[in-house]
Amino acid sequence: METSRGESKLKRHDYRWWILGVSTLTQLIAALASQGIGAWSVYAQDTLHLSARQIGSLAMLLNVVQIFGLVLIGGVLDRRGERMPVFIGMLVLGLSMALFSVSAGFGVLAVAMLLMGVGYSPIQPGGSKAIYSWFPAQERGLAMGIRQAALPLGGACAAIFFPTLISQVGWAPAMAAAAATIAVGGLIHLAVFRNAPRAEVSPPPAVSVWRSLAGHFQDPVFRRIALIGAALAAAQTTISIFWAIFVRHHFEVTASMAVWSLFIVQISGALGRVALSALSDHSWWGRRRVVILCLALTPLALLATVFSYGGLSVLLCSAFAGFFCFGWYGPWVVWLSESVGREKVGEVIGAAMAISQIGIATVPLLFGLAADAVGTPMMPLLCLVAMLGAALLWDWISQLRARHPDSALALPVRGMAQ
Repeated sequence: METSRGESKLKRHDYRWWILGVSTLTQLIAALASQGIGAWSVYAQDTLHLSARQIGSLAMLLNVVQIFGLVLIGGVLDRRGERMPVFIGMLVLGLSMALFSVSAGFGVLAVAMLLMGVGYSPIQPGGSKAIYSWFPAQERGLAMGIRQAALPLGGACAAIFFPTLISQVGWAPAMAAAAATIAVGGLIHLAVFRNAPRAEVSPPPAVSVWRSLAGHFQDPVFRRIALIGAALAAAQTTISIFWAIFVRHHFEVTASMAVWSLFIVQISGALGRVALSALSDHSWWGRRRVVILCLALTPLALLATVFSYGGLSVLLCSAFAGFFCFGWYGPWVVWLSESVGREKVGEVIGAAMAISQIGIATVPLLFGLAADAVGTPMMPLLCLVAMLGAALLWDWISQLRARHPDSALALPVRGMAQ
């Protein structure tokens, strides 16, 4: 009997690598939808005559839906596991891309983006919770980084996938191909993925999801992690949507060259997620230090791009920006997950991501509005730098206040630090 139990435990231990593989593949394929807007927006401006404001509005619709979806899905993941919610989400994502294939203007695209937000809601927290449940703490950072690298890597694939197909076969066949790819990815997930042994044993929540969210936000540790994540997530999303547009207009290059710079951003982001997550597994660095490092270096990368002279320097700045602007996410998710008990990981991840979605939904829209108003994306990009600088300053003041509660900085930030 003990031998049988030992073999069963060994099989579960080895199966974690299958979980990592299928979770990474699922996220990679789902990113064709969630990250694709940055790749096809340049072509949509020409073929569908969309303005920067309309592109920002489409991103807002995608992310507003997720504010509600992420809050609701966290408890479902804790009670039911990740397998079926993620599978259903992939099917809904495929349906949204199929709707893209029959769109001829902003209205149909808006409906498709709303549907995409519904489908994407379980995929990010579901995959993150799966890594937390299947991997021990000493491997969790690296595993999370590999899995989360699939998001910018999927964006890089989208930067090749959509321009190539749109230029060769047209808008509708390209979107139909994306829909079919996502549906196949969902079927692979359903066939391979299994919930962790404890995935379905959590008791139902005693309070409503909205009261639970409010309760989490009263916790200063959760609030701090969530707000830092919201600032970085807003910057990451804005860059993934508008980077190619910014490079095209600011440096007066072709659309294909602009999308190539976005490809560099996304590939560097994938490398950053793996490297920085592995670094966060080392006790001296820790999760928080790596996240704050990204918060400090991302605005520097954006400033370097704004004041570069074009050419090779733009590609180097794109790599620098992608590495840190995307690399923070794996350490942040593990930092967040390890701040609570195992039974509430899904709920807390969903709540923090829902808060991030507020910034993700509003900042790209404001960026697009400002770009249309001033006629260039450069000024909105400088405002993005200022936002990240403010978040870094807030974290520094909070740390100082936590160490020296009687200092003069205590009153302005009372109750915000920890």
